[in-house]
Amino acid sequence: MKSGVFKNKAKKEIQCHGAFTLIELLVVIAIIAILAALLLPALTSAKERAKRISCASNLRQYGMALRIYANDFNDKLPGVVTSGLPGSPNTPAVWPWDVPNNTVTNLTQNGSQRNIMYDPSFSDQDNNLIWNFAGNPLIHVTGYAAAYPDTFAQISAPYSTNMITSFLQPGRIPTDTPVLSCAIISQKAGANLGGDVWNHITGGAQNPDGTPFIHKTAHLNGLLPAGGNLTYLDNHVAWQKFNYNNPTIVRATPNPNGGAGVYFWW
Repeated sequence: MKSGVFKNKAKKEIQCHGAFTLIELLVVIAIIAILAALLLPALTSAKERAKRISCASNLRQYGMALRIYANDFNDKLPGVVTSGLPGSPNTPAVWPWDVPNNTVTNLTQNGSQRNIMYDPSFSDQDNNLIWNFAGNPLIHVTGYAAAYPDTFAQISAPYSTNMITSFLQPGRIPTDTPVLSCAIISQKAGANLGGDVWNHITGGAQNPDGTPFIHKTAHLNGLLPAGGNLTYLDNHVAWQKFNYNNPTIVRATPNPNGGAGVYFWW
């Protein structure tokens, strides 16, 4: 008899304490949601910091490839007529990240690889469609803007003054003169939207289904640019925060004489 009473009591205890009540479950869910809300921004920030570090590494390697190239050609950067090298300032490049095939060949022979020519914060840009741009088979579309003449061939004044022809160019301070940059890029949104768009830029590249490929500023803070890494002539790499209210300079646009165009910024 006592054994039966004990079993019934045990069953009641299991029934009473074997599951959460609805209120307890909701409290647990609320706590998890609060913790997630607190942790996710920190995780996102850490992920972006890691991408910036990887980006800086890419730009440093890219700069080293340019330095090695220049060591063999009297400190000249690619695309300079006076260097006697294949190619000239009259290259087919339009956007500052367009690099003619002969330059890519020369750079890869000096240690550069395709993957270091793309920003990890915009990994979508690193694909065969963009690399082998069907709209212009004479170029490769990369992910970084470059200030050597090959990539500024069709950019007229005043933007052409940003070109760097030599590591020993008179009037240029190596520690203050950028030669490579993350893509800080914008396009006018139109009269109905106003302002510049930083995350939805269309060019000549298209997806296989015929829709335009979407470019964007590599490092975004929401819908605005956060900034970018710069490689200088002395090959040091530094992050420069983008001041949206007072940008340093419009680096280039393929349509400097008017029109919407696509703008590259420092």
